[in-house]
Amino acid sequence: MKPSKAHLIGQSLLAFFQILGVLGLLLFILGVEPNPGAGLGGFILAVISFVAGGIIHAIWRVVEALAKNQASQ
Repeated sequence: MKPSKAHLIGQSLLAFFQILGVLGLLLFILGVEPNPGAGLGGFILAVISFVAGGIIHAIWRVVEALAKNQASQ
C-alpha cells in the first residue's frame, strides 16, 4: 500500500522536529550556546522542538484517520 501524501508530510515534519530537539539537547549538554549569558538556549530549543513535534504528530494522526474514514465511505 502506497503511503498517503499526508503521511509523508507528517513523517517528515516529525523527523525534522525530533532532530532539532536532539540538537538542542546536545547544545545544552555540551554547553555550546548561541548566547553564552543565558545558558538555556539549547534546552529551550529542545523543549519547543519536542512540543512542536508532538503537536505535528497529533495533527498528522487526525488527518490520517479522517482520510481513512473518508476513503472507507
